[in-house]
Amino acid sequence: ALGTVTPPITATLVPQVAGVLTEVLFTEGQMVDKGQVLARIDVRPYEQTLLQARGQRAKDEAQLAAARVTLGRYQRLWEQDSIARQDVDTQAALVKQLEGVVVVDRASERAAELNVGFASIRAPISGRISAASVKIGNFVRPADTTPLATINQMAPVYVTFAIPQRVL
Repeated sequence: ALGTVTPPITATLVPQVAGVLTEVLFTEGQMVDKGQVLARIDVRPYEQTLLQARGQRAKDEAQLAAARVTLGRYQRLWEQDSIARQDVDTQAALVKQLEGVVVVDRASERAAELNVGFASIRAPISGRISAASVKIGNFVRPADTTPLATINQMAPVYVTFAIPQRVL
């Protein structure tokens, strides 16, 4: 009987960040392992964004520390009946606001770290890879309709074939 061999899993490689493709580290038909770096996108813009996020977080954490110190002073003055309660409440609200800002800064930093990692395109499965559909120097982005390549799992594989019922 004639049959068709099909892989149980086929993965398409698409970038998760936009940028210029700087390296293609595979050749058509090569066996690749899960997690293997297959291509790299210029990471420099994402590294700069990460540095900016870290700097902003450090700045906001310093402001938060200063606001907490001031709040402590205001609370001591309040206990001595030397300051209005409104000043203490305003400073406490500022501390809460800066705590929220620092949480946002940490999330921005983690997102920037993810983007730095996404600049290295890794194999999601082990298998045989197709030819690259883009070349070094091309600008790639997640919205592209053409994948960078596809990977077909080679073990196990499925074989489908048709047999007439009378033979079965």
